[in-house]
Amino acid sequence: MSLLFALFVALFLFGFAIGEKEEEALKEATNIPILPFNLELADKNGDGEVSLAELRDFLESVPFAQRFKVPIFDANGGEISVEQMSATLPAEAAKFAEAADKAPKNDKLDFAEWKQFIYTVAEQMLDTDKDGVITKKEMEQRY
Repeated sequence: MSLLFALFVALFLFGFAIGEKEEEALKEATNIPILPFNLELADKNGDGEVSLAELRDFLESVPFAQRFKVPIFDANGGEISVEQMSATLPAEAAKFAEAADKAPKNDKLDFAEWKQFIYTVAEQMLDTDKDGVITKKEMEQRY
């Protein structure tokens, strides 16, 4: 449970990383200290903001899968329980686990369902003005 907790916390503290070359982005991401949210890594087009489209691209990227799929999902039989996930999330994000709980029939999330959950949290919790973009100011309000 402590490894799973650390990985979930790392996701929310580290932020969403994406680069033009996936291998370079992964290498760079592993060398950067954990920050509340690293917009520089997440901002694919360099405009100082992270659009929901950029987030969706990252969730489908190889670096994301390498960083989270193997240590979390493959190590737990390909799924994690909603209860386990809720216990590891920051308190405010945990309320969104209730919505995720309605999707799976077995009270577990596979990797695809988890990626959708992350997107939903970003869209509903982090994009506070609902303009489709997560700004540094919006991130600072949450962390």
